[in-house]
Amino acid sequence: MNYHRDIESKQCNLCLCRSLDTMDHLLQCPALANEQNHLKKVTIAKFNFWGIPYACIPQKSHERDLRDRCRSAARRHFATTIISDSKLDLLAKGFYKYNSKKHFISTRQFTKSLSELLLQRKPSLYELRKDLVSLLIRSFTLQTQGLTDSWSFCPLFDDWTSVNPCDVPFGARLWTERNMHEGCYAFFLQTPDSNVNSQGLLKMLAESLETKIPTRFLILLPEQKSLPTQFLKIATLDPSCALFNYDYSVTRETLPCSMSIVLALNKEAMAIQ
Repeated sequence: MNYHRDIESKQCNLCLCRSLDTMDHLLQCPALANEQNHLKKVTIAKFNFWGIPYACIPQKSHERDLRDRCRSAARRHFATTIISDSKLDLLAKGFYKYNSKKHFISTRQFTKSLSELLLQRKPSLYELRKDLVSLLIRSFTLQTQGLTDSWSFCPLFDDWTSVNPCDVPFGARLWTERNMHEGCYAFFLQTPDSNVNSQGLLKMLAESLETKIPTRFLILLPEQKSLPTQFLKIATLDPSCALFNYDYSVTRETLPCSMSIVLALNKEAMAIQ
């Protein structure tokens, strides 16, 4: 029924991930997670009631099988001192997501892409606390993490964007257009050691708010002297505030600057809030 509509009209209105509203997306839409789990439970119950052989035996999904094979293949080349098991599994998950439409997914391609990624590895000193990210996601209905990379993106976000082509095989959407985040409810993190021009980023995001599609941005960044007119500073956090995942009591170090939580949204996002 969406065949003759334009691309924007075909996008899902429930999860705001800008995915096309197809049957494949319906069965994995984040907004329908409870309904999907209920469908799975009811289906298994019916299979057991009908006495279908092996229905009670948990089935290993294609995704889980591929992730296990990718981890095994990568471990033959990279030790745990180079990349942790948790990060490796997270990258394997993104690799499956990127290649899920293919009939055959090569583990050799996974190790090759991982090798290229490791050559450009520039991990940040700061990792935002997961409990804080979870709180922000729930409070502001965030769906996307913008301008991040394979080493820094938070797994609590199902969708993330990057400017590095090496991140694409691991699930990133490549940021190639200034208005790419139009229609997104996105979170942006600019750590004190980031080399991104914060004022340039804010200006670019301000342009994205000119769309008629509901759009909302939440930005955590070093405190700025000035903000665009559409941006509202919600809070300023002291350098000693425990925002990141390291033990402040042991290191006895504080952040080099105060951090600000800034909210920006257009009037269409206000109307549906």
